[in-house]
Amino acid sequence: MDLIDGIARLAATGMSIPAMREYLDHRLDGAAGAAQERALLIDQQELLEQEAHRVRLRQEYVDLKIAYWQAVEKGDEAGAVEIADRARLAATSMRQSIEETTE
Repeated sequence: MDLIDGIARLAATGMSIPAMREYLDHRLDGAAGAAQERALLIDQQELLEQEAHRVRLRQEYVDLKIAYWQAVEKGDEAGAVEIADRARLAATSMRQSIEETTE
């Protein structure tokens, strides 16, 4: 049951199946496998940081769009234009983040 729990925990981190296989291959190697295990986890940590960054960018964009529509509702045209400009920049950042990930 420990193996299944371990796989479930790795899957919960979003680790890919090939990375999980490699991690599990070294799980019983102790100190000899520690460097490989640590490297796999560091790679996963970096992927999670990139994912968190992309989520923050999407959240910023959604926040700006909410603020835009609030300005529109209030009749604040100047505010809506300023917020729309910021939303366009946020959308560009989102696209760039996606492109960097796929390169």
